[in-house]
Amino acid sequence: MTHSVLPNHLAQASAITALAHRSAHRVRSGIAPICPTLPTPMVQKNHPMCGNRQMQGHLFTLRLRVQQSRVRKSQRLVNPHGSIICQLHTINRRNYKVMAPRSLYHIDGNHKLIRILSIRPTVYYTCLLFCMWRLVIHSCIDSYSRRIIYHKCSSNNKAETVFEAFVDGVQQLGLPERVREDREGENIQVAAFMLEHPMRGTGRGIFVTGQYIHNQRIKWLWQDVFSQCTIIFYQLLYDMEDNRIFSIDNESHIFCLHYLYISRINESLQQFLHARNNHPMSSEANLTSTQLWITGLAKYRNQPIEELSEEELVNYGIDWNGPLPSDEEVEIVTVSDTVIPLITDFYDVLHGNVDPLAYSRDYGIDLCLKALQYVA
Repeated sequence: MTHSVLPNHLAQASAITALAHRSAHRVRSGIAPICPTLPTPMVQKNHPMCGNRQMQGHLFTLRLRVQQSRVRKSQRLVNPHGSIICQLHTINRRNYKVMAPRSLYHIDGNHKLIRILSIRPTVYYTCLLFCMWRLVIHSCIDSYSRRIIYHKCSSNNKAETVFEAFVDGVQQLGLPERVREDREGENIQVAAFMLEHPMRGTGRGIFVTGQYIHNQRIKWLWQDVFSQCTIIFYQLLYDMEDNRIFSIDNESHIFCLHYLYISRINESLQQFLHARNNHPMSSEANLTSTQLWITGLAKYRNQPIEELSEEELVNYGIDWNGPLPSDEEVEIVTVSDTVIPLITDFYDVLHGNVDPLAYSRDYGIDLCLKALQYVA
């Protein structure tokens, strides 16, 4: 009798027996060598405040399967101070679920890198922000598996930019049943796409809107994105301003900032995305988001769209037991266009001489200075 025709309980018993046998004889498949040789310093340089499980995700993307005990030991050797800080700031995650993968996507924009210049209250009790760095990150996360669908930094907050990222995510991972957002104007094209799609349509609550405090799934994600990814660029850009390397009042400087750092930020965001989607979650029996996504799709395939009442739609995707997000509510964000100070030929020369993703010991400052020579 082959393993494929064994009853479920016998198949599970066989798997457990095999794992116990491998553990007793210290058999490991693809396990990395001893802790000090792990590439944790390289990961920590680009992703500070990275916890043990997130580090496991980073190592997995490097094709290294490492026990958590070894990762923990390596983390303490490389960054003892950061390890203690991570332990003190652990977030208690709740088991909050929708029915299946693609049941609900949460979409949102993050404005930590826009560099607020002024704030003006409006008659709608929101805020109108004028931004100088003009770097906005748009993201989408699956509510069931917590898998990040897309992660993208752009130089604007336009509806076209959000729509393009959303469509790319749909083409790669499939169309969601519903989408939840915070009543932000840049999501209007995504709303139109969902409501006009022949497989979705109106009258079923396909596009759910609500207050920002009810979009917790992605708000929690932003906390980790900032502490483990974008905080480096946040501090770097302020340091460059303080040292007068570039000026927020100079359009040529802002152009060089975008030319160089949008690519570097997106590279860092993709590293974070792959690590996040492949790190084990203690609240899910150490399964990763990717594993939850795959098993969920297999379990709930060919399921019809879940029918919800009006009251259920209002509360759909809200974790009432979860902590409130710390970010302030911002519904209107104005990011002005950046003027390109180069004609096409000079832009090609710049691109041929300054690679935004080239190696740099000082996080791209030397490349930025080199780019300024072509633009000034």
